Amino acid sequence: IEAGSVDLVTVAQALHWLPPDAFFAEVRRVMAPGGALAIWCYARLSIAPDIDQVIERYYAGTLAPYWSPERALVDEGYRTIPLPIAEVEPPVMSMVSDMTLDELAGYMRTWSATRKLSAEIGRDPVADVREALIPLWRPTTGRRTVRWPLHVRAGRLVLER
Repeated sequence: IEAGSVDLVTVAQALHWLPPDAFFAEVRRVMAPGGALAIWCYARLSIAPDIDQVIERYYAGTLAPYWSPERALVDEGYRTIPLPIAEVEPPVMSMVSDMTLDELAGYMRTWSATRKLSAEIGRDPVADVREALIPLWRPTTGRRTVRWPLHVRAGRLVLER
């Protein structure tokens, strides 16, 4: 990408995997004067308090030793990462989807920590979570609204002098 040619750089659910010094140096290199940076990630899902409790036990309990250390940056909404921008306050936003119990279980199987645990124990750990959710998710083929609050940090790049 040509230096000074980009008006907007955005990173969605990935900043925690990038080396910050190299990333921000490249942002400064490619950013046009007055350019903006927007980063975002989504928080833990929410469905209903009783369902959320079961999922939270799995996420923060069972999976705790299997999350990469960088995952903490997502759980903090990227708030602890210093950004070279003059930040603006974004509106409150969420991703929303209607899911069946099987779709939710499929989503939980995509989590990196779930995959690590599954490889270690040689079976699907989400099956236990799904079983615990059956009495709370009636009918089990029905759809429930799932929300993921978004954490957005955005603003104009502050040029080094």
